[in-house]
Amino acid sequence: MVSAAYQKLERDIHYQHVFYEEFVKNLYQKHQRDLSELLQEHVEINKALLEKTQKLQQENEELKVRMDRQMELSRQLTTEQAAL
Repeated sequence: MVSAAYQKLERDIHYQHVFYEEFVKNLYQKHQRDLSELLQEHVEINKALLEKTQKLQQENEELKVRMDRQMELSRQLTTEQAAL
């Protein structure tokens, strides 16, 4: 009788162990999927931010060129005005 009870206990422990291993495996896989999705979102966000940054840098360079031209024109006008 002790032997039968002991065997039943061993089976129960084995089934619980199998269940626990499967549970942990599924949890790990879900965690990996979630992390992968999160990483992909961050990659897309970073890509969009990089594109916006590059666009703003280009606009900044264009504005700097415009400002330099206007400064040069202003100097020329000041020089011409002084010559008159």
